[in-house]
Amino acid sequence: MNELILFGDVEDAARIFLEEELVSVPVSVTIPPTRPDAFVVVFGVGRSRRDLVTESVMLRADCYSTSESAAHDLSQRVRALLRTLPSQTISTLIVYRHQELSGPVMAPDEVSNQAMYTQTAVIDVRCKSTERMA
Repeated sequence: MNELILFGDVEDAARIFLEEELVSVPVSVTIPPTRPDAFVVVFGVGRSRRDLVTESVMLRADCYSTSESAAHDLSQRVRALLRTLPSQTISTLIVYRHQELSGPVMAPDEVSNQAMYTQTAVIDVRCKSTERMA
């Protein structure tokens, strides 16, 4: 018999985590149809399996606000929060490791001209579950 190793929704877990920590700033996995003054979009841009039960997920966090200064400050807060992920369990996912690939950099949104900073990190998570195949 073989086992299926299943991984969880890391993007949604990151969204839930950031939303709980940021409280007054909406966090989503896509740009909301009606843009608030400040918000964060977190989404996966790549993933690979490190070993039998560990997945590495590359996450991008885009932080939008009404000014460059406010977007910068929000991005630094998100950066600090992402660094706290290792050893936490979020939405049933156990986070093992965080590695920053690119710290916050200014990248104004070309569609709306809204101030935006973007950053990229890799987090390693344990599989969500295993199932035996018949």
